[in-house]
Amino acid sequence: MRRFNPASERPARAVQCWQILVGAAMHRQTLSLRLLAQAMYGKPDPHPQLADVLAHVAWYCADEKLPPLAAIVVQPAKPVTDTQREAVYAYDWFDVYPPTADELARAFARPR
Repeated sequence: MRRFNPASERPARAVQCWQILVGAAMHRQTLSLRLLAQAMYGKPDPHPQLADVLAHVAWYCADEKLPPLAAIVVQPAKPVTDTQREAVYAYDWFDVYPPTADELARAFARPR
């Protein structure tokens, strides 16, 4: 069985992040960077890779015309509107196959 660990690459961590965010969205929860870091890395200090991991999720959602799943993570430098957050909460995320690490990596690498 594979597990997420400190050696996991960013796209794999983005899959992990997707799972956490979908669970939170389906329960109408927002997450701080500290809570997300705790869930992913086992400590509340935001990991240096966390911004890139969230960007994988954000760009995948944009490419697939999905609500901005990463919008439920409270980031002081990236204000989110209530409309964006409500779109995330209203979406049936359990009806969507989770993206693979390769799909998330392609979305992140695509020129913007």
